[in-house]
Amino acid sequence: MNLNKDLIQVYAKTLYDTLHEVGPEAQDKVLDNFMEILKERDHLFLFDGIVKEFEKIALPTGFTENKKVVEALNYQIYNNRDNIISEEEGKIVIKVDE
Repeated sequence: MNLNKDLIQVYAKTLYDTLHEVGPEAQDKVLDNFMEILKERDHLFLFDGIVKEFEKIALPTGFTENKKVVEALNYQIYNNRDNIISEEEGKIVIKVDE
């Protein structure tokens, strides 16, 4: 049994559930309290793992996969500037085939 992994899962699920129980106006307070709890318990080192686990819980699988595709596409676009035909405010036209 990995205690840190178990703690990460419990924290992520608790945070997810709590954020969905409160209105948007209270979510900042929930996050502040959550961080304070991690700090008081010397569990700040678990934060990155909690975020990753939270994303697994909060994001549907399809969205997660689409997010990976978009990130890969963005990487390709911005690292292969030759493919960019034109750029305007918030829009990029890219060449995808010869």
